[in-house]
Order: sequence, then structure tokens, then C-alpha cells
Amino acid sequence: MREPREARSAGVTHLRAAAIAALALAVLAMVAVPAAAQDQVWTQTGEPVPGWEAVDDAIRTYMQTWNIPGAVAALSYQGRLIFTHGYTWDSPEVEPVQPTSLFRIASMSKPITSVAIHQLIERGLLSYDTRVADALGLEPPPGQEPDPWLAEVTVDHLLYHTGGWDRGLAFDPMFHDEAIASALGVDLPISKADIATYMTGQEMQFRPGSRFAYSNYGYALLGLLIEKVTGRDYSEWVAENVLQPIGVGRPRRGHTVADERAPGEVRYYGRVGEDPYRWNIENMDAHGGWVVSAPDYLRFMSALFDDPDSSPLLERSSIESMLVVNPLSGGSEYAQGWVVLQEGEGVRYQHGGSLPGTLTMATWVGGFGLVALRNTSRDSDEFDFDLPGPLPPHVILLAERTQHLADMPQVDGSLRRFLR
Repeated sequence: MREPREARSAGVTHLRAAAIAALALAVLAMVAVPAAAQDQVWTQTGEPVPGWEAVDDAIRTYMQTWNIPGAVAALSYQGRLIFTHGYTWDSPEVEPVQPTSLFRIASMSKPITSVAIHQLIERGLLSYDTRVADALGLEPPPGQEPDPWLAEVTVDHLLYHTGGWDRGLAFDPMFHDEAIASALGVDLPISKADIATYMTGQEMQFRPGSRFAYSNYGYALLGLLIEKVTGRDYSEWVAENVLQPIGVGRPRRGHTVADERAPGEVRYYGRVGEDPYRWNIENMDAHGGWVVSAPDYLRFMSALFDDPDSSPLLERSSIESMLVVNPLSGGSEYAQGWVVLQEGEGVRYQHGGSLPGTLTMATWVGGFGLVALRNTSRDSDEFDFDLPGPLPPHVILLAERTQHLADMPQVDGSLRRFLR
């Protein structure tokens, strides 16, 4: 069986539009089911950027037409924040989205986990060939035996989504809490260790390394490996070693319950049949559980890609290894936690994410970084960035502006505070 439609998280996208701006701002323009706009007010926050008013106006039209409650868009060039605005179309009592508001980023968490794993490889605590079952001491429930293929699974397999689990043929265990709790005879909420125990007794769908199948569970195991070799909580270690070195202190592991949202975190809205507060976000930490602001994620990408020779996070050789596409990924063009696409003579690095109440995209190409986050997911089975007909005028406008962005006057210093 497959996990429920509202539970599927789609981190891999395959849009090949030429303009970087069209990629992520398309998130804000996703077609959703229109709804009545009673008692809703429009709010836009962020430092005005002269000449970009048409972008804001067009985003407003989209959000009001399709009843998108909240979104943020942020653009940087060579580590310098150029544009970041929060947009709200919601009830007056709802706190407006700010440029620095925190959002669940869903599968945009996977690149963060990949960087953490590569740091541990550099430090000699892990290798691509580390056997995961041995390293974690995985054991099945009493009376069950592990699949013989499990012993072959390596860190490399997990990074590349070639570990042997195919949610399309079976299910995604990160969204089967009730079934796992019942099978193990434990209470809800279950833990990541419970999920690993249950899955160690399940049949795998293919031999590790033989083909590609996007796997949230594989990245959940990477998170457990980080905890095992460091002796620390995953999110604490990653915050200290991946985020704090680049001056980013607000990202954190998300929480399931609405009342446990972090200060500055947005409210989430499900579409038809979706409950954004149903699923165990804490267990998703390494594959889809981070809560981050758009400017902070821009800084993360900038620290990796703007100048790999002086990255504060990884050696250039590690970054290059992380970005090697596995031929088994086929049209997905998936590397180790990143989608890597040829963009003319350059290369584009990106990752998206989707959960009930969340739709996200981050992309970097040629020194430009762009992040777009929404607090609702579209009403569709697939996470697809294709738009019907021609590109919207505001996307074309922004694409044209980004082509000449290096010639724009530098924004004043007041905008820099959004990077801190």
C-alpha cells in the first residue's frame, strides 16, 4: 500500500525553466482550489525594493485569487540579500508573515542532513561505505528476521536514495505511526527508534545500490547515524556544526502540535483532506522536520556554493562529491541530498519540499539563490512546478530583472538585518 495522498512528501522536482526566478516563485503561483475571501486582509512586510513593485502586486493577485494564506520569497546574489518580502492573505487576528518568519521546509531538510553527514565523513567518524545496520545495531521486533539485503545498506546508498526501500511499492514508514505503534505494542507518539525497529523486520523492495527510489526513511536513518556517532541529539548537533558556523541561529526541529510552534513560526493550513498537525514532525527531523526562514536557507546555500574553496562548512572535495549525480536516479538527477541540473553552461542546485500545510523550493545558480515558502500545500497528487500556458507576467518580469541584477544599485544596509 502507499501512504495517504496527504502524507506524500515530494522533495525531487524536475522543472527545467530557464530563469531561476521562475523556479521558486512558481511555488507562490501554484494553482490551488479558490475559496471565499471573507474577513481576510492583505499584508505585505519587508523593506521596499524600488522597481520591484510589479512583483509584489502580481504575487498579491495570485494569493488572493487562489486563497493562499501566507508566503515568503527571498533572493540573494553572492551572499547578499537583495529581495525578501512576506505576504499574508488571512484573518486580521493572524500574525502577518514576516521576511524572517519560520516555515516548515519539509524535504528541503535533506540537504542540511547531507552536509552534516559529509562533515562526519571528513572527520573520520563515518564513510560512504559504512554499513548502516551494523553501525546502528538494528534489530527487528521479537520473532522476526531482517531482510538479508539490509546488511548491504551503506551511507552512500542512503544519501543517493538507493537503499532498497520503495514507498511506491510498499509504504512510507514516516507516515504510519498508528500501524507501527500497534505492531510493536507501544503507545503513541512513537519514536525514531521504534520506526527503525519495525522497518528492520520488514521486507525490502530491491537490492541496495541497484536502483533509485526516493526514501524519507533512508534519510531518517542518516539522522540516527548522526546521533549514534556523535552521542548528541540530531538537531542539536546539526545546529551547532552546520548552522551556527554560518551565523544562523534560529532554525530548529519543528513540532507536531500547533501550540508548540516556535516564536515567529507561521500557522499552517491544509487543503481538502489534509491536516497539517497530524503527522509526527519531530520524527521527520533529518528528512523533513526543520523549521527555517527563507533568508537563513539562502545563507546556507551561499556558504556551500558561492565559493567552495572557502566554504565554512565543507572542503571543496566534499562539496563536489556531494553534488555528483547518481546515474540510477534517471530523470530525477539526484545527487547526495541535492537535485543537480545543467543550466546552459552552468549548473543549478535545488531541492523542494511538500507536506500538508507546506510547499517549498530552494534553488541556486550562478551566484543567485532563491527561496520560496508557503504555509499551505496545493490540492494535487503531485508536487509539480509546471504551470498551464505561458509563464505569468510577474515571473517573466522577475526573471528579466535577475539577469541584470549584478548591475543594480546595492540595497541599503537596513536590508542586511534579515541575514542575521
